[in-house]
Amino acid sequence: MAAVVAAPRRSVWDALAEPEQIVHWRPGVTGLLGDAPREPAPGRRLRLRCVLQGVPVPLEELVLEAAREERLRSELRLGLFRCEETFTLAGADPDGGHTRVGVRIATASETPLVGESLDRFAVRRFATELAANSLAALRDWCEHGRPAAAPTARTRGLDVQILGHEAARVVEALPRER
Repeated sequence: MAAVVAAPRRSVWDALAEPEQIVHWRPGVTGLLGDAPREPAPGRRLRLRCVLQGVPVPLEELVLEAAREERLRSELRLGLFRCEETFTLAGADPDGGHTRVGVRIATASETPLVGESLDRFAVRRFATELAANSLAALRDWCEHGRPAAAPTARTRGLDVQILGHEAARVVEALPRER
């Protein structure tokens, strides 16, 4: 998935990288659990308090790769759900005022639950919603300096790619302010 954010790459990178900003835009996150270095580097472990459908769940982000203002690849652990999340940044206009932000979520095709498991369709749906909601919230935070109005809504104007193929639809989204 990708979206153009009306903010320079440095601002978008700071929102992705700085724990103090992450707690404001990442959907479901309510605070930090412990200290974490400000700059992401391979091996940085960020622990966050998160609420998923009303249930408190720890969210862990382990940085696997960080190329300043270009790419941030992390392993996410949200309860029993595990995935690899990659954000990519690129200039979207010649003056540098807009950034094209891509996000890719890679996960196993089955996720264990207590007594059962989520099949590949449910996992893909959950991963797609996680990516769409994160991208929407990041865009809202970078453009308006405030968290997304409806973190469970999807975002208008995102190019959806699932497993590297363009999806036939565009994700519908947050209601535009009128």
